[in-house]
Amino acid sequence: MLVIAVRKNATKRRIWEDAFAGELVKHGVVATSSYSLFPDAPPDTNQVIATVQANGFDGILVVLRLPTEMDTKYVHGYTTYTTTERDLHYSPSSGSYWQRYYTYYREIEHPGYVDSQSVDIRAIDVTSIGNGGRMIWSAKSQNTRSRFRAGCANEGLPAL
Repeated sequence: MLVIAVRKNATKRRIWEDAFAGELVKHGVVATSSYSLFPDAPPDTNQVIATVQANGFDGILVVLRLPTEMDTKYVHGYTTYTTTERDLHYSPSSGSYWQRYYTYYREIEHPGYVDSQSVDIRAIDVTSIGNGGRMIWSAKSQNTRSRFRAGCANEGLPAL
């Protein structure tokens, strides 16, 4: 299987391709990262077709980064209450302390706010070369930018 990560950044491309190829190998699939054949840039469609035919690949796995989206949500405000239940007083005339029990309620308002996160989206497609070539598996991954790592590449691979 030929593994292609469509990335402009060569280092990130290698990381993605190696992560997927490594997981496929763990599951008994012979996988080749496209950067080993095309070190300068991801191959175009004609290069992929020629390479698949020349090297006898059975399938192609393509990872494509889709446009980043903003996920904006309004978090509603709320009110909490706190209580104070006793009060200690000093009486200067008698020189002693005495307690009076009161319950005070204090209302604290927590205002609503808008929370926004950018979401990275990846499309992952697996195409079989046999029978004229057809897509046999496809997935879409949506992850917040701060949590997305190349290690997420192994999600879903056992299903192949």
